[in-house]
Amino acid sequence: AFTLGRNTFRIDHSCALASPVCSAGVSNCAQASDIPDNISLWDKYQNVSKRGDKFRIGDKVLDVEKPTVPLPLQLPSLLENNSADKPPHTVRQKAPRTTHSILKRGATLHVEKPAVSLPLQNEPADKLPHTNLSLWDNYHLTPKHAVTQKIQDVLPYHITSTTSPHTHNTVAQNIAHFFLFCHERQQIWQNRNRGNEYPWTSDQILSHHFFCNIYRELDRGTTYFRAQFIRRLKLKKQHSNGDDFFQEILWSSLCYRLVNKIETFQKFGGIPTRKEWPTFYTMLSKMKKENTTIFTGAHQVMGYQRFIETMNLLLVKNQSMLQSLSKEICVNATQRNVKGCFEAIQKINNVGKFFAWQVTCDLLESNNLFMCCEDDWVELGPGALAGIQLIFGKTKAMDDLEMARILRDYQTTVFDALGVEFPSFCGRGISLKNIEHALCEFQKYVALVDKARRRSNKLGARCWDPRYSGKGSRSYMDIGKNCVTCNYNGEQKVSILCDSCLSCYCEDCLNFGKKISESLQWICPPCRMIEALMIYQRRSSGAVT
Repeated sequence: AFTLGRNTFRIDHSCALASPVCSAGVSNCAQASDIPDNISLWDKYQNVSKRGDKFRIGDKVLDVEKPTVPLPLQLPSLLENNSADKPPHTVRQKAPRTTHSILKRGATLHVEKPAVSLPLQNEPADKLPHTNLSLWDNYHLTPKHAVTQKIQDVLPYHITSTTSPHTHNTVAQNIAHFFLFCHERQQIWQNRNRGNEYPWTSDQILSHHFFCNIYRELDRGTTYFRAQFIRRLKLKKQHSNGDDFFQEILWSSLCYRLVNKIETFQKFGGIPTRKEWPTFYTMLSKMKKENTTIFTGAHQVMGYQRFIETMNLLLVKNQSMLQSLSKEICVNATQRNVKGCFEAIQKINNVGKFFAWQVTCDLLESNNLFMCCEDDWVELGPGALAGIQLIFGKTKAMDDLEMARILRDYQTTVFDALGVEFPSFCGRGISLKNIEHALCEFQKYVALVDKARRRSNKLGARCWDPRYSGKGSRSYMDIGKNCVTCNYNGEQKVSILCDSCLSCYCEDCLNFGKKISESLQWICPPCRMIEALMIYQRRSSGAVT
């Protein structure tokens, strides 16, 4: 059957409703019953040339230079028209549909092989890129269908019942791929922490581009703030009361995150206190006149003028705004309302959702939000929302926060199905806060894989290239650190760095033996105290068992 305008016509084998008419007549045409049904209608009438003929349907005569009906799939034999006589030439094979082209149609992440772009034919093999872009290839011992079957058996039905056009298997594969990314990124941190040589992974995308850690508290920017917080904690007795100390920590987090460049604060000697703000402001003015970089280049910042206005506004009128803000945050924290704390911080002039959530995370990780927990609530940024859409597709059956909680709740099940053991930090799983953190990096990873498949030269991400361009790690900041206890240079003694705050401790002050120096993870006594206090408060509030 075919449609012409508003009319629908049906052609049977007797050609009663519509028949071709030409100068040769229909008597020379082959019998329709002798031709397979899946061959083009043109091939049922082999003696009728396609060019210059007419179709008569009723009283209408149609020009058939261009077919007016959709032709069915022809047999392969009909497509082979002396292809062997054609001269060989170099053509690019048709690459598989890219990741984004699938996702924009409401589907989910495509992880099947091949995971690399198809090379040019007749191209020398030594010039082809040997890039492994599929994390599945690193875990070949577990078949994909077995993994997805195990995951789909435990997932709630409403997760996949509304994610058309695909169903359970597709969502299960995407969830598995997300946690494969989490496993590989955390394994990179562990390999590097052991002192293994670069590269720490066989995945070329993860090996040549910057990605944040799965645990936000392991990122260098967060470890620097933790070290500064411990320094404030040792001077807590200088504050008149607990409220004044909380105001100091809130000020420090705001000042640090709005700049978010460690080198700027190292030049000053640390994050400035409220009393040190005039001196810090003078240093920033001098840096601006000298065209020295003040702010980070990892994300958008508010700029010099707005930053100065924001910080000055917190100190005017005897710091009344900072005091009222800290009281509102403490009230919400007592009620275990992380969202309320986030919304209170967002009321500060020029502070949007991104910076407000970063400050909220700093207060959570430093145990300054009392009974609040990292699994209570999370603010999903644009990157995390894009990552959720990559995994679950477009659905209105549940909100994005619920889907993030599903990823947190089923992480153990997915790792068991994959047959891998997640190298967790200090025995902690991936909290809801860190799920949001990982989703943002996951969507960046998928975007880079997609560009690599299309052989794009503009990957649009910071590259790890210490040998040629000089772009590498900031681990040079850890060289020559002094022991925080005795202030002795750590290069001249056996020393160890805390994984949580990167503070240096020498062997004389800790009296650690071979067991500690060879351990994969180690946190210093102040960080252990903070972690223990957080666990105690969460157990008291019923947040954890």
